[in-house]
Amino acid sequence: MKRNKYMLSFYLLFTLCFLHALNNYADDNPFKIAYSVQSYSNIDVSFSVTDTMDISNICGAINGFSLDCEIIRANKNSFVRILLEDTSGRNFLVLENDKYRNNSDTIKYVGYCEETASLNSLTPKYLKIYIKDAIVNIEKIKYSPIATNSPLDYAADMINADTIKKRQVKQIVDNINKYNSDNDKLWSAGVTNVSLMNYETKKRVLGIHHDACDTDGIEFYIGALYEIGEQNDTVESVDTDSVDFAYSYVEEFDWRNRHGKNWMTSCKHQGNSGYCVAYSINSVLEALTNLYYNKKMDIDLSEQDIVFNYARHYKKDSLNDCYEFGIDERTALEEIKLHGVIDEASAPLIDSLKVAVPPQRNDSVECLSFKDFGDVLHHPNNINGIKSALIYKGPLISGFRAGKMRHAMALVGYHTIKVGDTINHVTTEYNGAAVIKERDGRVGKTYWVFKNSYGEDFGRNGYMYVLFNDLSKMFTPAIIYTPIYSLLYSDDDIVCSDNDGDGYYFWGIGDTRPSNLPEWAPRYADGDDSNPKYGPINYGNVGYGSLLEINPDKKDTIFITEETDWDKENYIWQHIVIKNEGILNIKSNVKFYKGVNIIVENGGQLVVDAGYMENPNIKVEPGGELIIKNKGRIKKNKHLTIAQGAKMRIINGVINQ
Repeated sequence: MKRNKYMLSFYLLFTLCFLHALNNYADDNPFKIAYSVQSYSNIDVSFSVTDTMDISNICGAINGFSLDCEIIRANKNSFVRILLEDTSGRNFLVLENDKYRNNSDTIKYVGYCEETASLNSLTPKYLKIYIKDAIVNIEKIKYSPIATNSPLDYAADMINADTIKKRQVKQIVDNINKYNSDNDKLWSAGVTNVSLMNYETKKRVLGIHHDACDTDGIEFYIGALYEIGEQNDTVESVDTDSVDFAYSYVEEFDWRNRHGKNWMTSCKHQGNSGYCVAYSINSVLEALTNLYYNKKMDIDLSEQDIVFNYARHYKKDSLNDCYEFGIDERTALEEIKLHGVIDEASAPLIDSLKVAVPPQRNDSVECLSFKDFGDVLHHPNNINGIKSALIYKGPLISGFRAGKMRHAMALVGYHTIKVGDTINHVTTEYNGAAVIKERDGRVGKTYWVFKNSYGEDFGRNGYMYVLFNDLSKMFTPAIIYTPIYSLLYSDDDIVCSDNDGDGYYFWGIGDTRPSNLPEWAPRYADGDDSNPKYGPINYGNVGYGSLLEINPDKKDTIFITEETDWDKENYIWQHIVIKNEGILNIKSNVKFYKGVNIIVENGGQLVVDAGYMENPNIKVEPGGELIIKNKGRIKKNKHLTIAQGAKMRIINGVINQ
């Protein structure tokens, strides 16, 4: 009986301690240690440059860690990140400050912590302070020690660090959106899968190669127009992406909507790896394969195979380095050019550090490679060069770089900002739209559309819309040159299509004219095979990338002045006038662009002799003659007019609507 009373008292004590710990945490401040039992140490040290402090003698094993400190910011670009490193070398984010989180000149933190709010037992070794243009005064270290036989030892396992993280991120998001609203920023922040990652994972996924690198809040991006750099970072004297130059190219272009199709494959997630380069390359190569063969094949390529090949030939046994720090895109492209990349099912992603040595390559169903690759030279006066490559060569391998942060993505489109453009925000509190007004410094500039590798839940269905106020922050786009080489397909599989019936064919983005095109097909491919109003893309100096309108009224009329036989299949975009003594014999299949008129004047003859005419408007004037014989056929467009005094004879022929 005494034993039961003792156990009951113990459980009551445990429950009260645990509830007290949770109640202590269940207020409006998630940025504090999650446990009520705390100790502290006054240290009163000041830092103005990046430094490391040994704290191994201050505390032993702990469940939580926080700081009392003051940050004095020198300017808008001031940045502070403080990490706690334990005895096993793991790093945990204690505090981070930039203009998005708190834009005050002086910030006072009391008992502040982020990832260190609930640690579940670790032994601290170093406090690492990373500083840019700021002073950090650390007054006090607070920590929750692990007391032998304390009920809180059990409570530590029961406090959910993920829940704490979500609450912290929500508050950070509110601060970012307030800053964006107050400072005329056009992007929206929200709780994303990347923002919820722990610091060490986020470092891999974002491509942070030094702990002093500020992310500028990019991990919180959920939509609208993300700006890299401030508006006044642009060097106006050499910036050709201004109003005067922007309109020499089509105002917008996007491979997700060309020829009535989305040529991009689905947005994948690189998991916890640093494999963004492999994902950007495959995003481009998968889309180019669709475009090269002119059909939605959507082959799923293996990012792991790219990394394995890279490690085999350049990194030998250091596959873990690839996982942590990523791979070089030019080196990876060289390997794919030589050895190809196999399908995803043959080499699925290994999202861990467990495989140090790459295994032998598996047999595969598919393996894709390409002719060559190269760079688009880019700087502030070559924005149009990037646009030209994007339009003519397909999606590009690019991304952004900011200090020691570098992240690769697939560049799929762009848009020129105009007065009146609406930038939609998608957050709850700041829901609404920003309308670009006159004298906005962003008018005439270009924002770029990137396919990311954080899954379809990140950004806008997996895509980012980025404005580089400083174009040097975009890393040099790379082009993959066709042809595409495949185990399963050859150039004979290239589809030549005239889906809109305008007589212009589209055969993908290959440089070579396919052999299975009709002999009469125009030299230039259709710029939009879903709209009969438009023909090829304009590659001139003015309006590059725009679509040339098909208009028979603006083409030279064909005059028939003598007997002429059309005995080969053809397509006609011009009006036709059959003059006196002119005879046009249609002896094959001839299609006409809708709106083409055929006028048979006095003394002229139109003879459909075993041939077929599709879509013409025909007018036979007085004295003219229309003859249909030997199973000849006419399928008229809108009008077939036989004037009084004209002749029409049908001898074993037919006219259809």
